[in-house]
Amino acid sequence: LQKATKPAAAQNQTITVKKASKTFKYKKVKKAKQTFNIGAKAKTALTYKLTKGNKKYVKVNAKGKVTIKKGAKKGTYKITVTAAKTAAYNQATKVITIKIK
Repeated sequence: LQKATKPAAAQNQTITVKKASKTFKYKKVKKAKQTFNIGAKAKTALTYKLTKGNKKYVKVNAKGKVTIKKGAKKGTYKITVTAAKTAAYNQATKVITIKIK
């Protein structure tokens, strides 16, 4: 008889990003919309969600492109990037901070 092999434990993964925080001058945002790409990478599929701030002013698409609408209010906005849990990898999250000063 063969012994049943125990499945390997899921590994932890990390999300890497170009920049974990970004600051914009209110004068620039007041005049025109601003965009940038989070540039996140992980072993599994990524999702993006605005978790702090008004969705009316800051949007993030499925590919991690952030759009700050013209006239967005001063303050701190946060986007949570989540890497999906799979059989091989545990879920991971990273918070991106956007400041408008």
